[in-house]
Amino acid sequence: MNGKLFLEAMGRVDDRYYMEAAAYQSKRSRPVLRLTVRLAVAAALLAACTVTAWAVYQAAFRDYFLDPVPTEPAPSAVRLSMVGYQGTPEYLALQEWLDWQEEHPVENYLAPDGGDDNADYAWPDYHPFYGAYYTEQGRALDAILEKYDLEPHRNMASASAEDVCAALGTGPLLPAGFSGGGYLYDDGTVDLQVYNEKAGCGLTLFAAVKGTLTDIYGFTGADYEEWSHTVPTGQTVDLVLDGRGQGIVLFETAGAYIYVRAYHDFPDRSPVTRDELEALADGINFAALEDRFDASAHPETARAVAALREKMDKEG
Repeated sequence: MNGKLFLEAMGRVDDRYYMEAAAYQSKRSRPVLRLTVRLAVAAALLAACTVTAWAVYQAAFRDYFLDPVPTEPAPSAVRLSMVGYQGTPEYLALQEWLDWQEEHPVENYLAPDGGDDNADYAWPDYHPFYGAYYTEQGRALDAILEKYDLEPHRNMASASAEDVCAALGTGPLLPAGFSGGGYLYDDGTVDLQVYNEKAGCGLTLFAAVKGTLTDIYGFTGADYEEWSHTVPTGQTVDLVLDGRGQGIVLFETAGAYIYVRAYHDFPDRSPVTRDELEALADGINFAALEDRFDASAHPETARAVAALREKMDKEG
């Protein structure tokens, strides 16, 4: 069962936040492209006469949009990259893989007799983690990996948030009062989904290690407010309140893209407030994240993932 189907079976999919299994030891650091990307996008927008003042408002968050940038406020949802911004290999690969899948629905590969086209095809071990079960899908996936010089994810383990953080070597990452679980990949990529029942608030923290292809994405409201905020440990993060009532925190380290989503778990999904989002950001251990995702290889993470999987199998 691939990661997507596993989460669906567990009832863990929210707004099509999809998960694939993963493992890759980071081989290199990548130059930070953020300023270059922002300047390029800003120049393109200034040259476009049809772009409104709303669309020009702070390019940073908009750089994560996977769909065309709306030119006016709208209530519709926009797909949001959680693994990089426009111009980065991770973003471009994600966008190309999603587009390819939309253009080649899985129904195309089912023969009338229920067979498939895989009679003479040997699957690499990572293909099922991306939902690639047919020859043409696998070849397209491999072509994207080669084109953008990325590694695939191969392995993952699920555990409590405490065990994931312990295996990652960061210590607690999230504010007090939150509990839940998550997933840790061999390369250190981490996904935590936790809740504070007393406050009726949930947090998703996703740290995508650079140099890998990750097909996880989210959704955001096209209308948003964005500002910078410095947390107590000294890191400056980008904060966003979007038209869907959720708060988003974006932070980049030398080796990873960090994405945090905050939302209320009430039936009416009351909006996250500006003060609340800043308080939540202040409670996240960005110093530990910055230290852990410094573009260095951490081979001990693969051993930690294997240990978590063994523990999970015994408890299951």
